[in-house]
Amino acid sequence: MSAMSGMSGMEHVQGPFPWADRVDYSQAVVANGLVFVSGQYAAGQNGEVVSEDFATQARMAFENLGLVLKRAGASFDTLVQVRSFLLREQDFAAYQAIRREFLHRPFPATLAVCCGFSYPGMLIEIEAVALVTTAPGPRA
Repeated sequence: MSAMSGMSGMEHVQGPFPWADRVDYSQAVVANGLVFVSGQYAAGQNGEVVSEDFATQARMAFENLGLVLKRAGASFDTLVQVRSFLLREQDFAAYQAIRREFLHRPFPATLAVCCGFSYPGMLIEIEAVALVTTAPGPRA
């Protein structure tokens, strides 16, 4: 689902997730040729975290990021910046290895920090900025 903002040229994009319309934020906002993707995590069909395993969560967070990027007309290849938030420092090496499954040289500008989450069970969340290079996909 999309909605045009009062500001010209800004489009709000929801991901292809059954729970997307129940949250009070846009999965992404497209403005001036860029897509700003909200934090993606290992959300299952009901919006709940799908696993307690870090690697499973990290892969699903990247997969969800890819779905939102595609819906907004972007891709992993057009990423400008990626910001990742990890709950535990000991997961950093696994994060780096999994990240390389989805991102390749030249890498986007990157930030990875350890922090706490208010959502129960989350071990990782990823947000991104990318160039829009194709017409945005279906919104509903």
